[in-house]
Amino acid sequence: MDEEYFEFPLEEFIESLPNGENRFHVSNLSFTNSDFPYSETEMEDYWESENRNEIVFEEYSEEIKYIRNFIFKNDENISENNVNKTKKIVLNRASLIKYAKAYNIWDKYAIPNRLYENKVYRIWTPIDLVSEPPKIKSLPLDEFIRLVAEKAAENKRLMDKQF
Repeated sequence: MDEEYFEFPLEEFIESLPNGENRFHVSNLSFTNSDFPYSETEMEDYWESENRNEIVFEEYSEEIKYIRNFIFKNDENISENNVNKTKKIVLNRASLIKYAKAYNIWDKYAIPNRLYENKVYRIWTPIDLVSEPPKIKSLPLDEFIRLVAEKAAENKRLMDKQF
């Protein structure tokens, strides 16, 4: 399963997930790697860091598990038996790289902003894929909309200056 031959059935995956079209996108653009509306550092004062929504966490976990299972089923070097229930992974280097591919696929195609209970939740994949949960922070919807509008106005102003 070389990277150049690795194909993930993204459209099938999106259709199989409840509300999948609002959780993933088919595009060459990555929403998770963008700084929309601002970078994580710029948003530090705005995000409510201790407000992880369990629905958002469960969605993320479901998505990662599905992607991981697809990789495990389609690669002879990796199997579910290599992952024990305490989330400690005993894999060779090549298998660990493939395990990380699940997170890379999520980073490339997921829509990291989720709306629940009038809050926008932002999901970041963990740095330590084996032992850390994802980072999930929230922002009241009206505050998020205000920040997006400010960023759009700032971008327009910068574009107008260039011309």
